[in-house]
Amino acid sequence: MSRTIVVPLISARLDPQGIAEVAVPVARLLGERTNAEILLLSVIEMPREFGALARIMGVSLEEQQQTWIAERQAYLSSVAERFPGRVVRTDVRLATSASLAILDVVASLPNPILVMASHARAGASRLLLGSVAFRTVHEATCPVILVHPSTSEVTALQKVLIPLDGSSISEQVLARVTEILGPAPLNVHLVHVVAPIADYYSVVEAEYVQSAQDWAAEYLQRVAAPLQAQGHQVTWEFSLGVAAEEINRVAQEQGVDLIAMATHGRAGAGRVLYGSVAEQVLHTARKPLLLIRPVMPEA
Repeated sequence: MSRTIVVPLISARLDPQGIAEVAVPVARLLGERTNAEILLLSVIEMPREFGALARIMGVSLEEQQQTWIAERQAYLSSVAERFPGRVVRTDVRLATSASLAILDVVASLPNPILVMASHARAGASRLLLGSVAFRTVHEATCPVILVHPSTSEVTALQKVLIPLDGSSISEQVLARVTEILGPAPLNVHLVHVVAPIADYYSVVEAEYVQSAQDWAAEYLQRVAAPLQAQGHQVTWEFSLGVAAEEINRVAQEQGVDLIAMATHGRAGAGRVLYGSVAEQVLHTARKPLLLIRPVMPEA
């Protein structure tokens, strides 16, 4: 199955610290694993009022646009050189909304995956997170890998942490991860986090924890079997605590390259990441985070 890895970037002038470029090494590794085509995308946001402002200032809007497009194209071409041996396309677009332009590009591709920085800000300008990445992540139906600017250098996409809560929604990640990361064997670590109970006698709490741990061991062993049958190495553990905190702790202790989680959207202004856990992990994780929108069961 052919896949296109879409990497939204800004420009060196607007992003002098290269924050958006933290996604580039992850996209390169993913391309090497999957033999996917790379699409470097840069959107120049043009507010509707800019045309009138240009006329007032006596500036040729068309000439200014062509200058910006040439600048972005040159920048993307320089980034493309970091993908030796890969098919790399570049695309510069003018749009009133960067997030909508990114979503339009993704929607036009048969099997895309977005790889982007989880946030990048320059002064008062929201470049990727803020309105752009937030809206893109919440509305994209394709898988998205978010890379935090403080993430240490990523050298492999081999070891993956998959948190499971026992639901069929979270379990869809198991099959999708191997599809997205390609057929090469993975080291997969599964974790099931249970919140501690409060206001109970210690005996009751101990029984609760033991019961939850016994169930998790049986459950994780069962869901691991199909991955093991495909040749992947699978380990698992039970954890007690706050889900997002435990997921990040396990990710650090296990030295994983990637965290993979399910998300789902909600209608209207309440559209959020899956529960609050994925959103909390998104804001605190220092590992690349793969977000997969599962097929929701019919009511």
